[in-house]
Formats: sequence, C-alpha cells, structure tokens
Amino acid sequence: MKSFIATAILLAGALQASAQTLTVISTTSGGNGCPQATPPTISVTSSAISYTGPSTWAASTGPGVPITQSRANCQINVQVGIPANWRFRFASTSVPVTASTPSGNSAAVTETYFFSASASVSGTGTSTITSTGPTTVTTPYSPATVWSPCGGTDAVNINTAIRAVGSAAGSIQVTGAVNTPIIWETC
Repeated sequence: MKSFIATAILLAGALQASAQTLTVISTTSGGNGCPQATPPTISVTSSAISYTGPSTWAASTGPGVPITQSRANCQINVQVGIPANWRFRFASTSVPVTASTPSGNSAAVTETYFFSASASVSGTGTSTITSTGPTTVTTPYSPATVWSPCGGTDAVNINTAIRAVGSAAGSIQVTGAVNTPIIWETC
C-alpha cells in the first residue's frame, strides 16, 4: 500500500510538471529599444520568459540630448499554447542595467504585461534607480492577478521601458537578459 501511494504521488508530480509547459507558436517584438533590424533573442521555458535586446538598448539625458533619447522600450509578443486546465501569470520582472545618475538625476524601469485576449487588463510596475553603476532591478507587478486564459492559445505581451530623468548628463542601459518568472495555477 505504501509503494502504491508513493507511486501515485510521483506520477501526480510528473503529470503536474509535464502539464506546466508553454508551446511557443510565434514571437514578435518592437520598440525603439529593440528595432526590427536587431530583434531580441527570446527564450521560453516552463519557469520563465526571457529576452535579450541589442547592446544599444539605452536611454540618456542631459544638456543637448534630445528628449526622444531619454526613453527606450522593447515589447515582446509571444503567441503560446497553454496546457489544458492550467493558467499562468507573472509576479515580477528582473532587468540587469547600468545606470549613471548624478545628483538630482534618476533612472526608471517600467514593466507592463498583458494577454491579448484581455488587453484592457494589465499588470504594471515602475522601479526608480538613484545609484550609479551596475544593478539588477526587480519590478513587481500590480495587480498580481492578471492571469492567462485557462488552456488554449493566447499572446502574452511584455514591455520593458527604461528612462533617464534629470538635467545633468545621465543614462541607463540594459546589460543582459530581461527575465520574467512564470507562476502556474490549475484552473
């Protein structure tokens, strides 16, 4: 009897693990941080959606710098197949950046995600940086209740925008993969 229960628990765990896999149908991207000529590399696993934009993904501010250079964004759209009886959401996104924020300046990372089936509902969050140097910014989403549909297909959109703020010369640059861990739930 004990071996039957142990086997049942192992099988249930294996079924749960195998059910939590997104099937990528297609990917697209856009934004001045990842123009079509240099699209990001997108990776989808059962635990996260990650993407790496070009090394030129940066924003700057200061004397003589056009306002249009103070913000840069990259939005990815990943059309996925969602396992039956499962749905997913995100709690946060982590972005490695290097910032230069002299006194009076700051930098910001704003994250937004939504599912195309319910585009009017989104999770969003902004983190402000006032230090200079490399750091990883983890931005939580609010509300934390924006779920994918239960099974089927949908497109998940993740937008990362960086901004340099202030009158002195300052900047922010994305220096690695943008990582958004997946939270799964049965439905």
